[in-house]
Amino acid sequence: MIFDTADKKQLGFGKTVVAPLLYAAIDLSKYDSVFFPNIQQYFSVAGDSNRSDVHFTTLKPNLLTRWPDKVYTFLEPQFTIDWERNAKVGLTVELEVGKILSNNIAAWLRPGVGVINRNELPQVYDWNFEVGMRYIF
Repeated sequence: MIFDTADKKQLGFGKTVVAPLLYAAIDLSKYDSVFFPNIQQYFSVAGDSNRSDVHFTTLKPNLLTRWPDKVYTFLEPQFTIDWERNAKVGLTVELEVGKILSNNIAAWLRPGVGVINRNELPQVYDWNFEVGMRYIF
């Protein structure tokens, strides 16, 4: 569930959204990788009647690869099919590059770019860049 809690119009859908997810993890041991395909359906069930309804699907064929020296990459392409906009398809691609620093700490960089229909679909951004640290349990 995604609840309509944003204070500003630009920060949210203006709707309460249900978003079930189907996800798998497939070990590709020959390539020291794991394939994480997933599909998620988003649809609004309540919210501001002045805002557009939400109805789109995302497909993510994600790939995690472990490299020497505790480095990893996580490729995350996201195809978005927006059913409210005549099934228009968008694509964003993010690539996380990280390093395991200790048993519990990793640092990472994650650039991303909108590739297809970035000016026409709200789910497809122009670009982003994230830097972070992760605590691993």
